[in-house]
Amino acid sequence: MKKLLAILCVILSSPCLANHITGGEMYYTLTSQNGNQYTYHVTLKLYRDCFSTGAQLDPSAAIGIFDRVNHSLVWSNNSVPMSQTVQLQIGAPNPCITNPPQVCYQVGYYEFDVTLPGNANGYLISYQRCCRIVGINNLINSSSVGATYTAEIPGTSGTATGPANNSARFAAQDTVIICASKDFSYNFGAIDPDASDNLTYSFCSAYPGGGSTAGVCGTCTAPAPPATPPYVTVPYSSGYSSNAPLGTSVNINPNTGLITGIAPPPGIYVVTVCVNEIRNGILIATQRKDLQIKVADCDFAAAELPISATFCDDFTTTFQNLTPSALIYAWHWDFGVSSMNNDTSNLQSPSFTYPDTGLYTIKLVVNPGGLCTDSATMQLGIYPGFFPDFTSSGICVNKPTVFTDQTTTVYGTVNNWRWDFGETTMLNDTSRSQHPAYSYPTTGTKVAQLIVQSSKGCVDTVYKDVIIIDKPPIALAFRDTLICNIDTLQLSATGSGVFSWSPNYNIISANTGTPLVYPKTTTWYKVQLDENGCINDDSVRVRVVDRVTLTVRPDTTFCAGDSVQLSASTDGLQFAWTPTANLSDPNILNPVANPTSTSTYQLRASIGKCFSIDDVTLFPVPYPLADAGPDIEICY
Repeated sequence: MKKLLAILCVILSSPCLANHITGGEMYYTLTSQNGNQYTYHVTLKLYRDCFSTGAQLDPSAAIGIFDRVNHSLVWSNNSVPMSQTVQLQIGAPNPCITNPPQVCYQVGYYEFDVTLPGNANGYLISYQRCCRIVGINNLINSSSVGATYTAEIPGTSGTATGPANNSARFAAQDTVIICASKDFSYNFGAIDPDASDNLTYSFCSAYPGGGSTAGVCGTCTAPAPPATPPYVTVPYSSGYSSNAPLGTSVNINPNTGLITGIAPPPGIYVVTVCVNEIRNGILIATQRKDLQIKVADCDFAAAELPISATFCDDFTTTFQNLTPSALIYAWHWDFGVSSMNNDTSNLQSPSFTYPDTGLYTIKLVVNPGGLCTDSATMQLGIYPGFFPDFTSSGICVNKPTVFTDQTTTVYGTVNNWRWDFGETTMLNDTSRSQHPAYSYPTTGTKVAQLIVQSSKGCVDTVYKDVIIIDKPPIALAFRDTLICNIDTLQLSATGSGVFSWSPNYNIISANTGTPLVYPKTTTWYKVQLDENGCINDDSVRVRVVDRVTLTVRPDTTFCAGDSVQLSASTDGLQFAWTPTANLSDPNILNPVANPTSTSTYQLRASIGKCFSIDDVTLFPVPYPLADAGPDIEICY
């Protein structure tokens, strides 16, 4: 018969390899202690989907016990019998839920006793099986992913009482209806017979185990003994991970194991929760539960509001039910103003203007008086006049950038700050101080974020770009100029920081951005800008002359009615032609003249207080007349 079964497994691999495992966990109870010998009663629970067409639960299980540190196999039993099976199923669904999922588990219990000597490392109890059910949304190719279930027995290295331990065991109901994109809660809470142990919870990685590629039953499907730890993680699909098995909108309470949030799209999801046993502040063991959870495309009528909220923009607030549903056909809102009788609405998403600041209790009833009625309340604070803002100073890499909170509030006080300085290469670029400082390790544009809160509960977020560079910029009005040796010139540099000019030669206010200089010879003035130790420099050349060179174009005769462009050769910087009549612009070097009679134009070219004068005379003459004589006739 065994040989025939093996042949059938080769030909029809589905009964032996078919996907049917939907979760599991393992726990133990300390039944006796004799000196350093500890006897434990161990229970393995395996979950099978009642609607699976795959294999039934195995009549026995192969279980191994390994040293937790060196991973050596210390005990194994390849045929631990199944002691009982229990069916968990949701009965008649609530009529206020449409299209509920079919949730049903067959749970097999495998139990055995084992006596182990207490050691420093402790032990890991392990079981492996192929295969998980097909179509798990948060796994890649789930049909080829098996499962591993473990429990830990603590050693004496952390605490001498470690081996005298009863493991934590998950005690919550496994059959829960979850509707896609709806708020939900799922309890993964555990109990611990050792009352002095504290429990904490977290999402953790599901383990694969038991192959599914071979075509025969044997160690490939249920390794006997299980493979040696440590175990790797299952391959999560994009958007999911061991820390977010249901997406980023779902969280677990670390103190209670309660999972809450917005459910992901319809499908099946593997969720693994670890419960840590902490004794006298020391982590002694971690127990795990692995379960495939069904999320259905269902709907239900419910009233849901946030527990509390504070509105800080103005006195008018808009309300809406957090779980809209096609099953809801009526709404009744009470906005909680005790001095008013008309503070109600029957709209689906009403707005209401409050008469004053304060704390109000809001109540929503959906389908009032109907079959699928529900209600919810919330506390709402109205405190308008909350304006978040901040400034920053310091723009150099590896130098402190100081952030100054400038948030104002009309009611209460600003009492909570959460900064994220926007340095994507670092994880510690945050602060809880009101006016923090941060040194950016890289240059670039950083998006700084401030989440700020008031004592009245107002919370808001403001973002600002912070440009970080390697040195502070200097803007010069000019880099090269010309003055006369009797003049004084004002230099001009702008930037953020402390200025200093050199050399200290004929200069006044050298530690400002606008010093006065009066050099007698051509001089390069260098400016340095220091912003909190971040330094940049630039320079200006001041050329010095003792006179102005000027040569105006020669006197010119031109045809009356035409124009003449005046010009001159000069190093002057300012120009003034006189007289100004019949000139296009008397204050440029080369204006256009159009005199009607002989005219002399004088040019004054200046460099500061130095100047030279020259002139040119223009002589207009009539256009010449041409006469070729009278017409004549000649013989052909």
